[in-house]
Amino acid sequence: MNFGGGVPYGQAQDMSGNLVEYDGTVYDLAGGAYGSPALEPAAEYGPFGGEYHQTGSLVTDGGDQFAVSATAFDHHEELLWTGNTGGHVTSYYSTGLQKYTSFQVHGSQEIRQLCATAGLVLCLSQTQLRGQLRRGLPAFTHSSAQLEDLQCLLPRGDTALLLAGHQTTMVSFDMVRAQETQLVDVGAHGCAILRQHARLICCGAPTGRVTLRDPSSLRAQHTLDAHSASLNDLDVHNNLLVTCGFSHRGGKPAADRHLMMYDLRMLRAVSTIPVLVDPYLLKFIPSLSSRLAVVSPLGQLQIVETARLATPALSLLSVETAGSMCTAMDISANSQAMAFGDGGGCVHLLTLANQECAFNNYPRHTEFAEPIEPLPAIAFTDRLTPLATVPMAVTSEPLLSDWPSHWCSKLYRKPMKVDPVVLKTMRMVGTIGYAPNPGTRKRNQLPYRLGRPGQRAAAAEPAAATADDPFAVHVPKRYRKIDVKYSRNGLDEMDHLQYNRTSFSGLEASLPNSYCNAMLQVLYCLEPLRETLIGHLCQREFCLSCELSFLFHMLDTSQGVPCQASNFLRAFRTIPEATALGLILSDTLTNRQKINLPRLIQNWNRFILQQLDTECAALPADPDGAETAETAGAGESPVARILGALSRQTTRCVKCGASSEKESTILLCNLTYPPELDDREVSFGQTLAASLCLQQTVQAWCELCGRYQPTEQARHLLSLPHCLAVNCCTDNPNDLEFWRRQAGLLWPAGAQQESASAPPAPPSIKPCRYGAACTRADCHFWHGGRPAGPPPAAVDDAKRPAPHWLPHTIACQLHQDGTVSIADGDDEGDGAERSVYDLTAVVCHVSDPKFPDKNNLVALVRVGAAYHQRAVGTAVSQWYIFNDLGVTPVSSDEAVWLPLQWKVPTVLYYQSRRPSPVPAARSVLTADTLLPAASVAARPAQTDQFTPLEPDELPAKGDLVAMDAEFVTLNQEEAEIRSDGTKATLKPSHMSVARISVVRGHGPREGLAFIDDYISTQEQVFDYLTKFSGIKPGDLDANFTSKHLTTLKSTYLKLRFLVDSGVKFVGHGLKNDFRVINLTVPPDQVIDTVHLFHRSHQRMVSLRFLAWHFLKLRIQSETHDSVEDARTALALYRCYERLRAQGGAALGDAIQRLYEAGRQAGWKVPTDDGD
Repeated sequence: MNFGGGVPYGQAQDMSGNLVEYDGTVYDLAGGAYGSPALEPAAEYGPFGGEYHQTGSLVTDGGDQFAVSATAFDHHEELLWTGNTGGHVTSYYSTGLQKYTSFQVHGSQEIRQLCATAGLVLCLSQTQLRGQLRRGLPAFTHSSAQLEDLQCLLPRGDTALLLAGHQTTMVSFDMVRAQETQLVDVGAHGCAILRQHARLICCGAPTGRVTLRDPSSLRAQHTLDAHSASLNDLDVHNNLLVTCGFSHRGGKPAADRHLMMYDLRMLRAVSTIPVLVDPYLLKFIPSLSSRLAVVSPLGQLQIVETARLATPALSLLSVETAGSMCTAMDISANSQAMAFGDGGGCVHLLTLANQECAFNNYPRHTEFAEPIEPLPAIAFTDRLTPLATVPMAVTSEPLLSDWPSHWCSKLYRKPMKVDPVVLKTMRMVGTIGYAPNPGTRKRNQLPYRLGRPGQRAAAAEPAAATADDPFAVHVPKRYRKIDVKYSRNGLDEMDHLQYNRTSFSGLEASLPNSYCNAMLQVLYCLEPLRETLIGHLCQREFCLSCELSFLFHMLDTSQGVPCQASNFLRAFRTIPEATALGLILSDTLTNRQKINLPRLIQNWNRFILQQLDTECAALPADPDGAETAETAGAGESPVARILGALSRQTTRCVKCGASSEKESTILLCNLTYPPELDDREVSFGQTLAASLCLQQTVQAWCELCGRYQPTEQARHLLSLPHCLAVNCCTDNPNDLEFWRRQAGLLWPAGAQQESASAPPAPPSIKPCRYGAACTRADCHFWHGGRPAGPPPAAVDDAKRPAPHWLPHTIACQLHQDGTVSIADGDDEGDGAERSVYDLTAVVCHVSDPKFPDKNNLVALVRVGAAYHQRAVGTAVSQWYIFNDLGVTPVSSDEAVWLPLQWKVPTVLYYQSRRPSPVPAARSVLTADTLLPAASVAARPAQTDQFTPLEPDELPAKGDLVAMDAEFVTLNQEEAEIRSDGTKATLKPSHMSVARISVVRGHGPREGLAFIDDYISTQEQVFDYLTKFSGIKPGDLDANFTSKHLTTLKSTYLKLRFLVDSGVKFVGHGLKNDFRVINLTVPPDQVIDTVHLFHRSHQRMVSLRFLAWHFLKLRIQSETHDSVEDARTALALYRCYERLRAQGGAALGDAIQRLYEAGRQAGWKVPTDDGD
């Protein structure tokens, strides 16, 4: 029961039990006062206007022998954790204290502190730290020589801890690596209490001293001598630190009947707070920052107000501990519950009265064990239920089914005949035969005949699963083509977190020719190539290097938000060589089953490397863009220095013996395979070495013979590339069969040292869902015809063949004669021409047999430490799978796991461990970018529509500019009408920017445009949207337009300069404008009037209606004008600032009147007659 009143603070003395003397009056904490009226409850003092009352008490597991030593509320789930002096931990669910889990942490040491994190429950004993799952399973156990006598722990983020106690050192512990990362000397008295502050770490010593330490270096910054004898407890909230303890009186320690309160901003004591009880434990009430709960050893609780010391109120409560000492205390995160543990092994729960309470406001779902389903009742007259469903009774009497032995005999079922296809492809190793699964049966199914001997089968044999059976192959979800459900606004309303929860951005696949998304992600994650392209900037209108630079910058700054490569694909479609190579797909080709994606992406890889080498060559840029890689010169291009290998090509005529040599740079290696398929085991390194130093005989023209003759061609390498690009050439069925055979040879070779017989599937081992197609050597599931579990420990792993034919690491040795030897592994060896390469990217073709028209390309990329340092601030390396919008972290083994039934490698990239040969470069946009670009129109018009910025008007960080853009449609929207009449968007319309206008947002020329560019386009426009864009046919044609027509690249650079300068853009619906322009702008640089005047859960208001309502302007009467719209958005923002400056509810009232006027007018601007 909670008592309160307006009694002032005075001298109080603890009498006995629940009796307290206060200002000459003796109070009974359980009943009232002696000699005075009962205290009236102070309702305003209880949290949320209510009072605490005891709702439950129970004996914990082991409570009959051990006392409760620690309690802690779970801040993530509805759980209460308790630990006792016997090393046992028990958890209880919700306020009903339903037992959830119970487990032993240590055999003899007490539990001194409990802490529930997002994933684990940390249990601290005297010399050990244990991490447990909430279900009771242990995650890790840590002990060391530095953990002598622990008393407390303090979480620091999600992965680090501080451990301290009655020892001279404080230990910093990393939970990810399970290692101690730092040791800090805390003195001979140690540190018994740890509390976290925003700027400090508060460490309480048993002697009564509190040391304030720096969170980064853990160095002592200040000390507070709180109590002269000892320190019981302390707590921190905001800038207040409160302690309780003992002081010396008459040479003996005595409990201080007051609390010491310190201000951590001034680092000095503020005042003392007298209390009625002997303070033993204290804790701030989380939801009520100024109130403090103080507990005595006898279970007497007082709630203290730390803010109103002048007019205090009294709130007392007694916990029924049955005379046991109160040993532990905690308060839930929402302040609705308190938990106390006592020396009798009991836990007591106090909750708010007159309301349903919980431990957390928004708890996570708690996982419970599945209940055991009871056996169904069977009626006595039931003749259909099999008797086998009735459990067998355990009895010593004979059963009716115990037939005599002469009635019973053992008969064995005859084995089924082995499939002839299996016998044909079987390879014998000792007494064990190995053969690939022909796919004639469904996975995990073995049909057999039923029936008695001499009779025909009672049931026909099930039809065998054929290779075309879609259920014979299972494609994981992360590899399948993502079907995005588009809304009317495209991807604006899509939750991209369901596909990507990383800091890396996916790419949209709705644009034409977006099959190259996987390769774009690979090029972005190649650090040397990315650093080279990010600094590239030239004057060509359609330069793929520039567009990749813009795309990489957008991927760097998007922070996981999906991007689209629309500008790159726009420039890609204009390259004549791409069209000649068949890399430009028709927009009408919708059946992806007809596209040979492996061959297409390999041709695209070869084209893009040659194109980048040409564009980045160290030669003056040709205005016509007609130079090639050969004219650029070998080794001069930064791309060639990264991806190129200098080679000498030798050609010799077989007939006349004439030979010639030519040096060139190869940017790409096409894998070549043996012409004849046999059972020889060939490593990947041998295949790659033969492909790099290719020797072949072809028909070629001989000048001496004057005719085509058989010619021997040999290639010798003069240098090794820094990044090795490889086309797998697996679009040929014979070459793909070579991969299958080499992968099939790995298991017999690895199984020679295994047991003499392959055991059947043990009943306790679950079958692998990938069946015989699984290529993981450490797979713990059962595979037919293969031993279950990992390889035996007795076998030397160093001598075992690689479990995957595609290695993670290769070592290349360049010899004097120009040949190359490549070994699988990372042996550095000796010699300057020896280099170790790590697998960086694998582009795979995924073909799902269930959906033949949804085959796609995915990229598995090892993202380096530099990318993670920029994105998440941690220098680690991690493999990811990029599947258009989906980005998922995977293990390194998955990159080389190749079930060739549905996952076929097409492109590989290996990167050397040596430093990059090309220094990183950054392009810096200057103010000259804002100069008006020359019009590309045949008859440039003289217009005063915009005035360029003067030198004193150059924008600075925080300056305002107003922007608007107009668009045209290149491809119409693809949609279907469902049976219920609703419309479903299959593919959104493809928009292209047609006009961009930017006006000044401050200064004497505020509202005057300094950019008003019409964007030229060489693509066919499907719809000019004249009513909404103001663009008419001919405005974007250089031969007929009278507008200021420029290239998209020049205008894009102007906007990039403004973004990099830190200006703030004001506009209406800017999110869609920047998305179509393909530009990423930080949210703090965007001021969108569509959100300034928006009411939550209400419709968005158009710019035209806002201008009519607030500015009394009528715009967009007949058509749209981007300059007018930008000026209107700027004026609306000034109106918004004025309303906000008025303070109070002026802005809210204005928005309220806006929606009332909109509903009355039907959200249409009234005409002049109806105004």
